[in-house]
Amino acid sequence: RRLSIQRVAYDTLGVDDLKFELDRTEKGAKVLLTINPDSSDNFYRIGANLVADSIALKNGFTFQFADTMVLNGKQWYYGDSCAINSDVEGITFREFKLYRDEKVIQLEKDQSDSPLNIIARNFPMHALTGMLNTEEKVFNGIINGQVSLNNDGSFEGEGDITTFQIFGADFGTLSWKASNENNNFKTFISTTGDHIDLVLDGNIIPQNDSLSALDLDIKLNRFDIQLLEKLVANNIDKASGILSGDIAIEGTTASPHLSGFLRFKDALIRPTDLNAGYAMKDEQIEITPTGLKFNKFSITDKNGSNLSI
Repeated sequence: RRLSIQRVAYDTLGVDDLKFELDRTEKGAKVLLTINPDSSDNFYRIGANLVADSIALKNGFTFQFADTMVLNGKQWYYGDSCAINSDVEGITFREFKLYRDEKVIQLEKDQSDSPLNIIARNFPMHALTGMLNTEEKVFNGIINGQVSLNNDGSFEGEGDITTFQIFGADFGTLSWKASNENNNFKTFISTTGDHIDLVLDGNIIPQNDSLSALDLDIKLNRFDIQLLEKLVANNIDKASGILSGDIAIEGTTASPHLSGFLRFKDALIRPTDLNAGYAMKDEQIEITPTGLKFNKFSITDKNGSNLSI
């Protein structure tokens, strides 16, 4: 069977020339996905053998790579046993390792209830995230490090993403470090650069196999509002000023409670298709567990008229 889609697009996402082929085999099917085959830069080709327990796949399947793999126009390699397995308990990864030159990404999950361990060396994010948008880089950066993701929402590991970008907006270096100390996961995440300075620090405390209590604090020392021009380019034509704040996160991973504030300083935002922007000289939004609170939050238009909330 063959399925071809010339273009799929939504807002700022766009994928060109997507083709999906499926040929039945004795034990399942051979599948092939290609994206943008006429381009040398953002061409994707992923083929695999799908071995299923039944036609309905209700009890699981094995997805084993079995073709030349091309990610973002570059050939990548994998071992003969590289596979994704699924059963009634969940998904596991078997010898899942993709590599090219000195670039590596590896996923380890021996049992469905075990942590997902991700290891990366000099791995370019766009090699995978480019499948979300073949026209523009959604996420970009180089990943080095390791992280183990637990089912209760906690994680362990250390690493960073350098030259981290979202839709071309520069977020500097994103780094993380987390360790388990007496079943208390001390967690530190930061992103620092010319346009942003953000730190998340605190503790994640497991309560059971699928739930953790939260005691975290986010300090947003600086966010250049100009970044919105790239992050939401279809909605914001021009933006300037500084956003800062402090947000505490408590509660649990299933029901987090947020409290704190966000402050706009000398901010100006001009929506797309409007001739004028809206200014916020020095305004603050309060964040509570029940929602947002505005206390005489003032927005000024180009004529000097104020809207107070």
